[in-house]
Amino acid sequence: MNSYMTSEEMEIEKQACYEAMREDDNKEEAKQAKVLKRIKKRVSANWFNSIMDFLEDQDYIHDFSIIEKPVGQRQKEDYRFAHSYINQYSNGGISGDDFAGQACLPIRGGLYFSFHYSC
Repeated sequence: MNSYMTSEEMEIEKQACYEAMREDDNKEEAKQAKVLKRIKKRVSANWFNSIMDFLEDQDYIHDFSIIEKPVGQRQKEDYRFAHSYINQYSNGGISGDDFAGQACLPIRGGLYFSFHYSC
């Protein structure tokens, strides 16, 4: 009995994998849009633009949510919100240039915009 896949079977498997990844990406993008819409209703236009600028400074962002208690160490920022909380759980990695963590940005009312990042 041969357990090897034909090139046609491998192509079908690869396409199924790509489709599953696209579906996951679409779900993540929809979740991000929903959270950002909620944040936009809570803050001023300048504050929201500062949050978007902060996000643009990150390489890969995911797991958007709104939380009541920030995670990580408070850090001074040069944005409208003036400070963030950062829990960096990967600091350099094997390559020395691999960082990942969770960021929490204040959005008023005792709430925080939380997301995970990696670069």
